Amino acid sequence: MPGVYKENVVIEKPVRIISWGKVMAAIARPLPPEVKIIIRPQDAARPAIKVLANNVRLSGLVIEGGSAGIELAGVTGAKLIENEVRGGEAGITLRGARGNLLKGNRISASSAGIELLGGSGNKLSENSIAGSELGLRLDNAEANELAANKVGRARTGVLLRGSRGNRLVGNAISEGQSGLVLDRSGGNILKENRLIGSPRPLELLGEAVEDWLQEIDTTNKVDGRPIYYLVGKEGLELTPAQNPGYVALVRCRSITVSGISIGGGQTGLLLIETDGIVLRNNRLSGAAVGLKLWRTKNSLLEGNTIAGGEVGIQLRDSTGEILSRNTVTGSELGILVEGGGGHLLEGNEVSGARRGLSLLGSNGNRLEGNAVRGSKEYGLLLEGSSGNTIEGNELLGNWVGIFLQSAQANSIVENRAGEGQYGLYLASSSGNEIARNDFSGNGRAGLGGSLEGNKVGENRT
Repeated sequence: MPGVYKENVVIEKPVRIISWGKVMAAIARPLPPEVKIIIRPQDAARPAIKVLANNVRLSGLVIEGGSAGIELAGVTGAKLIENEVRGGEAGITLRGARGNLLKGNRISASSAGIELLGGSGNKLSENSIAGSELGLRLDNAEANELAANKVGRARTGVLLRGSRGNRLVGNAISEGQSGLVLDRSGGNILKENRLIGSPRPLELLGEAVEDWLQEIDTTNKVDGRPIYYLVGKEGLELTPAQNPGYVALVRCRSITVSGISIGGGQTGLLLIETDGIVLRNNRLSGAAVGLKLWRTKNSLLEGNTIAGGEVGIQLRDSTGEILSRNTVTGSELGILVEGGGGHLLEGNEVSGARRGLSLLGSNGNRLEGNAVRGSKEYGLLLEGSSGNTIEGNELLGNWVGIFLQSAQANSIVENRAGEGQYGLYLASSSGNEIARNDFSGNGRAGLGGSLEGNKVGENRT
C-alpha cells in the first residue's frame, strides 16, 4: 500500500513488490494523487532493502537513504525496474550477483549510483544516474551488459576495474571529471557510447599490454567526434578529414597520424607496442600526457605541438624513436624518456616546464640541437642513464641547466647552459666527458657538485 515505511527491509523469499501506481498504470486506470511506496531505513548504516532470494521483482518504489538503497547479495533473476533511489551512500549494489536486470531506475547517491562487485551476466539498461562520485562501477565483474544508461555530473561516469568481457552499448556519459575509465580491464566491447563534456573523457590504465586490448569502434564518440581505437591495424592514415576525438594505436604498424587537433583527455595520442608509426604536425593541448609511447619502436614524432598537462611527450621502454622539431610548452615534465634507449632527439623546444628533458634509466640516446628554457628545476636531467651523447643543445634560464644523478659514461660537449643557478651539476656520477661547453652567466656556478672521476675538458664558466 502507498505510504512511508521506516525500516530496513530484508527479502528472503522470491516476492514481487510493485507500487500501486505501477498497477494502476498497467490496467490503464487514472492514478490517485499519491500512490508512492517510500522506504526510509531505520538504520542508515545498512541497506534500505537487502535481497537474499532469487527471482525477486521490485518496481516503482522510492528508496531514500541507507548504505545502499537496494543491495542484491549473491542472487540471480532479480528485476529492479523503474525505482527511484536517492540520498544514500550507494544507489544499487550487486555483490556476486548473476543474471539480474536493472532497468529504468533513477538514482542519485553520494558514493556510487550502481555498483557491480563481482558477478556476471547482469543487464543494466536505461538507468539514469546523476551527481554521484561514481556513476556506474564494475569491480572484478565479467560478461555484463550496460546499454542505454545515462550518467551525468558524476566525478567518474563509468569505472571498470579488473573487469573483462563486458559489453557497453549506447550509454551517454556527461559532465564529469572523467567519463569512462578502464582500469586493468581488457577485452571489453564498446559501441555507440557518447562521452560528453568531460576533461578526461576516456582513460585506460593497466599493467600489461592485454589491459589495452579492447574492441572500441568509431561509433563511440567524444563530444561528437569518433574514437579511433585501433588494435592490430597496419598501413592506415588518420588526418583532420576523419575528425578524431581520441586516438590510440595498440600493436599497430606503419600508421601515420598527421595534422589533427585534440584537447584534454588522459592522453592526446597513445601508442602501445607499435612499430613504425609516424606522428606529424599534430596539436595536442590539456591532456595529462600529450604523446605517450610504451614498448614501441621505430616511431617518428615530428613537428608536433603539445601544451599543458603533466607530461608533454613520454617514451617508456621504447627503442629507436626519432623526436624532431616538436614543441612542448607548460607541461610539468616536458619530454620524459624512461628505460629503453637508442633514440634521437633533435631540434625540439621545451619551455616553462618543471623539468625540461629527462632521461631516466635510458641509454645510448643522442640529444642534439634541442632548446630548453625556463625550467623550474632542471633543463636536462640524466638519472641512472649511460652512454648518451648530449651535443649542441641550448639550455637557458633553467635552475640547473644539466643535472647528472648516478649517470655514467655520457658525452656532454658543446652545449650552452646559462642564465640559471648552475650550468651543470653532478651527483654520484662518473666516467662522463664534459668538454667545450659554455656554462657562463649562472648565478652560483658554471660547474657544481662532485667532478671527481669525470673527464672534464675546457669549458667556459
